[in-house]
Formats: sequence, structure tokens, C-alpha cells
Amino acid sequence: GENLPIIFAALMFALAAVAGLFALTRTIVTSFFPEAPFGALILAILGVIAVSSVPWALRRSLIYELSTLSGIAFAIWGVWLTLRTVLTLRDDHAPSHGALIRIATGSLLAGGVSALAVGCRPTMALVFLWAPALIPMIRPQRKAIRAYCVSALSYALPVLIVALLLMRYNQLRFGSIFEFGFSY
Repeated sequence: GENLPIIFAALMFALAAVAGLFALTRTIVTSFFPEAPFGALILAILGVIAVSSVPWALRRSLIYELSTLSGIAFAIWGVWLTLRTVLTLRDDHAPSHGALIRIATGSLLAGGVSALAVGCRPTMALVFLWAPALIPMIRPQRKAIRAYCVSALSYALPVLIVALLLMRYNQLRFGSIFEFGFSY
């Protein structure tokens, strides 16, 4: 029967962001630098967390920091899910039916989580710059074109749905689909 304290919500999103940074950094290091020692992995993870906005946003937990932390958490997990999907597409030259389902599920989640980041902070739209940057890594073989198309459509569908819902919300609340409340 009480409101969730902002400081508790900020802490939960900060923990989610740190876990996402850990997963993302670990995936990058183990996929692209498999010979890196364990100590280098730990130093890389600590360095990435230290330079992220998460410690800054926790210094005081107000509404602005809560939206920043939630946007960061959704963006990090969206990028990690996108990277995992791209690595799966890259490694499976002729994906089986089960691999196609994993690829589509990962893409759906990545698109949805990334779009939620934009709902938290409109400036998080920059998270979508990661997807085109990762596409050259795929180089789909002729047999994997179907998996690539399934992944692209699965990623685009939740992004489109969340974008349309956000536009409708902005229209109803502020009178314009592109107004996010900055002038209020």
C-alpha cells in the first residue's frame, strides 16, 4: 500500500546495469580475446563499471537519476542480447530449427529491451547505433540468410510496437508524438 522508494528502485536498476555490464564485458572478452587471462577480464569489468554512469547516478537518487539508471540498465541488456544473437548467427552456418528459435527469441528480447531504454530516456535512442555496427560481423552464409531475416524481423517488431505506444502516449499526454515532457 505504499509507493516504491526512489532510492530502492534506483539501487535495483543500478544492480541490473552492473550485472549487464559484467555480462557484456565478459562476452566481448571471451568472444574476441579468448587468450586473455582471468585477471585482465576482471580489470576490464571493473574499468567498464567505473567509467559507466552508474556510480555517478547513485550519488543521489532522484527522479532524473532513476530514469537514467533504468535507461542504462535496459540499454546494456539490449546491447548484450543483440551481441549474443549476432554471435549465434555468426557461429551457426546452417542453423537448426532450435537455433532459429533461440535467435528469434534473443532478437525479440533485444529489440524490446532496447526500446524500453528509449522509453526511460529518449536520448537512449543512440543504443540502436550498436545494431548496424554489429551487422558486418554476421556475414551470413547462403544457408543462414533465413536465420538472419528472422533475427532482423524479430528485432524490429518490438521496437516498432514500443515506438508506436510511446508516440501514442506522448500524443495523449503532451499533444505531440515527439514531446517527451521536456517543456513541462
